[in-house]
Amino acid sequence: LNKAGKLCLVKSTISSIPIYSMQSLWLPQAVCSKIDQACRRMLWTKPDNTRFWSPVSWEVVTQPKELGGLGVREARRVNVSLLGKLVWDMLSAPQKPWVHLLSNLYLHGDSILCAQTRRGASPIWSSIIKALPSLREGFQPHLGSGASSL
Repeated sequence: LNKAGKLCLVKSTISSIPIYSMQSLWLPQAVCSKIDQACRRMLWTKPDNTRFWSPVSWEVVTQPKELGGLGVREARRVNVSLLGKLVWDMLSAPQKPWVHLLSNLYLHGDSILCAQTRRGASPIWSSIIKALPSLREGFQPHLGSGASSL
């Protein structure tokens, strides 16, 4: 395969396979590093599987195409983004059954943004809590009429 074919393969398979697990579980950093490593190896390894040399840094590879990168997504960022979707649902869709269940079990009327980890919590709840510090960095307060408080 040429470089464009390898890039397509990396985006469509290697970085996409763990998405299902990433939607609800916090993957350990070692697993995310292995996923990124597999992407790098696939992208840069020669056909005879000899040692690979990267012509550009991983930071450039993971930049969006609009910024001069190749658009490959880092596993940790994808994991945090997908868990962020769960946090968004907890903030904006309290009528969903799973949101109602987790809110009753762990929040007791508090906001998800102020949530704490609990001993013996479910793996999904623990994963959401682990992603919260990264997600809080992206929140910006907006003043409004007071009708809602997202």
